[in-house]
Amino acid sequence: MILNFRRIGARVFANLIFFSVLLESSAIAQSPGTFIATGSMTVARFFHTATLLADGRVLIAGGQRLDPPPADFTNLSSAEIYDPGTGTFTATGSMTRARSRHTATLLPNGKVLIAGGSGDRSAELYDPNAGTFTPTGNMIGGVGGGILLQNGRVLFLGSTQTVAELYDPSTGSFTATGFKTFDGFDTATLLQNGKVLITAGNPDGPLPYSLAELYDPSTRTFASTGHMNQNHSWPTATLLASGKVLIAGGDFGDGDGPSYFAELYDPATGTFTATGNMINGHEDHTATLLSDGTVLIAGGHEAAVTAEIYDPSYGIFNSAGNMAGPLELHTATLLNDGRVLIAGGDNEIYWSAQTILAAAELYLPAPDQWQQAITALKAAAGTDSYNFWQWDWLWQRSPVFPGAPVSFGVQGSIDNNPGLLGEIIAAGGGNGAQNISAEQWVQYYRQVIATDPWQQAIARMQAAARTNSLNFWQWAWYWQRSPVFTGAPAGFGVLGSIDNAPGAIFRIIAAGGGNGLTAVSAEQWVLFYRSSSTAVSGIVNAASHLAGAVAPGELVVVTGSGLGPAQAVFAAPDSHGLYAAQLAGTTVLVNGTPVPLIYTSATQVEAVVPDSVAGGTAQVAVTYQGQTSVSLQVPVAPAAPGIFTADSTGQGYATTINQNGRINIPAHWEGDVITLFVTGTGQVPSAVTIHGYYLPEMPLSVDKGTFPGVTQIRMQIPHGLDCDTPVTVQVGDAASQPGVSIPVDLCI
Repeated sequence: MILNFRRIGARVFANLIFFSVLLESSAIAQSPGTFIATGSMTVARFFHTATLLADGRVLIAGGQRLDPPPADFTNLSSAEIYDPGTGTFTATGSMTRARSRHTATLLPNGKVLIAGGSGDRSAELYDPNAGTFTPTGNMIGGVGGGILLQNGRVLFLGSTQTVAELYDPSTGSFTATGFKTFDGFDTATLLQNGKVLITAGNPDGPLPYSLAELYDPSTRTFASTGHMNQNHSWPTATLLASGKVLIAGGDFGDGDGPSYFAELYDPATGTFTATGNMINGHEDHTATLLSDGTVLIAGGHEAAVTAEIYDPSYGIFNSAGNMAGPLELHTATLLNDGRVLIAGGDNEIYWSAQTILAAAELYLPAPDQWQQAITALKAAAGTDSYNFWQWDWLWQRSPVFPGAPVSFGVQGSIDNNPGLLGEIIAAGGGNGAQNISAEQWVQYYRQVIATDPWQQAIARMQAAARTNSLNFWQWAWYWQRSPVFTGAPAGFGVLGSIDNAPGAIFRIIAAGGGNGLTAVSAEQWVLFYRSSSTAVSGIVNAASHLAGAVAPGELVVVTGSGLGPAQAVFAAPDSHGLYAAQLAGTTVLVNGTPVPLIYTSATQVEAVVPDSVAGGTAQVAVTYQGQTSVSLQVPVAPAAPGIFTADSTGQGYATTINQNGRINIPAHWEGDVITLFVTGTGQVPSAVTIHGYYLPEMPLSVDKGTFPGVTQIRMQIPHGLDCDTPVTVQVGDAASQPGVSIPVDLCI
């Protein structure tokens, strides 16, 4: 007997054809950390150095103090040690020379090389074990740099093209190296390939305004590389985990004020490209690479008390809160436990005796939300070894992941349409059936969302506005006038191809349920934009959840935005068992022909491909409340089978009915006759075979039944099986998805 879907009941109907209606995507915003007080230094100072020692303590050395009138600034020879365990500073031995604006470089042997300073070419070594400084060789003419190279030598640079030198710890001497391509320098950064990137602002010279060159230790030569897009005089330069270098802030020109521009240098191409702007301009600030790969920007002239975090995943800056007070010319040191020590500097009250500070504070990064996502995912699973589809299942159905990013998980706000799940599997380089850890799954998930076009749209909106809180009309202003949204979906933005007539903006406001004056985040605005604009992003098999060719009569899920109402609406058949081609204002057109609909929502519509579809491709579009999407072209094949599964993930146990009418029983016996439910078998199913252990075999019957798009296949479980058996349905040359099995007898 072939069972009729209307007799199976609503619960099985949901298991078989309901591909969960899921929520929209949002950017993952970096949570701010906090600043807390710690012990004060023994001496107030600025223009000093701070060096993390091998034992986790921090050496503070030299700098300047401001003496009462009529005295002036005085260089300091004193030094002190910060102990993160106690939060206190204690004096250590003094340097052999008073210094400020010098360099401090931790050597492989654990000692610290102190070199140069205001008009001084001497150098000395600090021994942490003895707490003493001893002289070493003198520099030839270098004034800064102090970059430890991969070969153990230290590179120093001078104010002219002719001055560059190397310190050799084995001999304690300085020797000249190649000639620079330009005078002076602002930053020097060791790249992952062993070369050194050197930049210099050039506000008063001929174009380009900012210069850059590379030092190659293997040849001891300097060579020009691409120039920066903005002038950056004395910016910060931070090597990111990706190998790129973040250039941030500095002076707009020569005393023209702090810059909020930032850009990235890519060693692979030798070019600089713009990234998101900082929220505030920063000059005489610090930039610290944090343990999670983000960068803390703190203080600076005019930026004063503010701090912000650069997130390389999205190319944007977010507020990191405020320090205890205004601060510039301080030091910032990443400690071994992930905290950042902020020490000394001045409070920007112009050169009064109170401006030089002994105070220090600690930045405590927010807990790593992604690590907490991994922990919560493992806790939900009760294991750390699942295949991709099993992790997907937990991710879709867990109501909350404590501590994880707010949009992680279906019941957060991330768009987990079937296409995204397929991209995660593709990122893993397999078919989804291989077992991986929760950490690996989250890694692939992050890899996918980092390049998701809608995430990029949100990030670019934030970057254009330099804030994440505007009202609807203000966001619309940026959306209308920004020249480009790099990485965003085609047509996003007025200067793309989207209709930015007032009607479109009013629809966005209406989607938000207000009058447009309410402050919302960029992700909320894009969410309302998506829900007010009809667009098709993909089509997947309703059973396997995989994209690819569609077949005549196949049950498919169309994904996108603005496809239907916010809450899912399910169709009901008429008295003849037929489903209408219009549901709650939604119509799906395949080659211009309306097709039967099973359910509709804002992001997903389930529909049946017409039996008449043929040829190499088909055009699919959705109309909702008078708005019609751009057509999506999809390939057409004679068959594209997918097996419905018990948990609706497209993986795991197949949805089956036993010969006695029991649904999805935990295990079958050899010899049982069961019914599989498949879609995509084609207009006239033929040459159907079942594959697995002790298979292939021919089915007992193949029947399209009465539910649109679903084929019922009866088969007998072969004798000789005593455990779960994989099952694949093949129609001609097309096979159903891997990773589906039937539980058999002893493997309950």
